Amino acid sequence: NMALSNTFSGILSLMSLYIIIANSVIVKFLYDIRKKDECKGTPMFTLVYDYYILEFSVALTVLLLSSVVAYNLPMSQSISKMFSPMLSSLLKTKHLTNVLMAFIFVMNCIIFYVLYELDSKKICSDIHPYLLHYLMYSISSGIMGIAYYGVLHFAR
Repeated sequence: NMALSNTFSGILSLMSLYIIIANSVIVKFLYDIRKKDECKGTPMFTLVYDYYILEFSVALTVLLLSSVVAYNLPMSQSISKMFSPMLSSLLKTKHLTNVLMAFIFVMNCIIFYVLYELDSKKICSDIHPYLLHYLMYSISSGIMGIAYYGVLHFAR
């Protein structure tokens, strides 16, 4: 049971670390674009910028909490016993999963729209052109993946 708790905490820490690194690159990219007045006037740019700052903050908080839990083993067992039933019941709730997937789909569409608008303005697309195109590809892949999941989910 203790090994399972350590494994879970380690996986959570690695996932959070990846999200923190990825989001810090994206936030830096958006910060550089935000410096240009022509670019920060893009519709919904502030929403996307704030979304990534919030996601970065949540990932950092999860990383810190999982680190505290990993290094405080007696507490981690009690926390694990307390949250495991709650998390498993939440993840089994189809309504919550559907709402979460719909939210992620809408946010990805908004992010892709903002990136597309930035790409259409030469002054904005020249700031970090390769990163902009990579993010457009990555976000569009996420949109397609969620759409594919939705088709499979509702086709049953």
